[in-house]
Amino acid sequence: GAMGSFITVLWLGRAFTTAGSTSLHLSEEAAVCLVEAEREIVRAPDKDDFHYTTSRQFKRDIARYFCKRSASQLTVLELGIFQGHTSSVLAAVFGKVIAVDVEQRYLKASANHTSKRNNIVFFMFDTYVDNWRTLGANRVDVAVIDGDHTYDRVRADARNALEHLAPLEVLVFDDYGVE
Repeated sequence: GAMGSFITVLWLGRAFTTAGSTSLHLSEEAAVCLVEAEREIVRAPDKDDFHYTTSRQFKRDIARYFCKRSASQLTVLELGIFQGHTSSVLAAVFGKVIAVDVEQRYLKASANHTSKRNNIVFFMFDTYVDNWRTLGANRVDVAVIDGDHTYDRVRADARNALEHLAPLEVLVFDDYGVE
């Protein structure tokens, strides 16, 4: 299973950035990806203005890291979607987005915000209670963990993602421990 595989962990945002600078020698696909992502990023509020979203820097770091890696061929699982601002950026970067939340109102708000995107599937799921084998039926290359922000829940989400998702290669975390 995925537990024995090599996993890259990206800790993006205010504390530490692994994405690096943008190369001057981008492929056309990467350049288009970055432009599409930036269109979505500027539509979103920044974390300083709206505490409940990811920062614009976090979104840019994701775009810079994955656009250079043919992410249009990858599937990302987003745990915790709130209003869909990050979902819209992920949809600009990745070929498929599986957007998961326990709250029906967040699923509806996100679906409304991302209505022009056709590569997002919304799924009501409680990562702490529901059976992860349901999610494991899908190919997942990257998991963005931004649901419940307590240490125990983030740890459980990471463990379950590693155990049940394949061919999972990258975990991305946002602001655990802030609540």
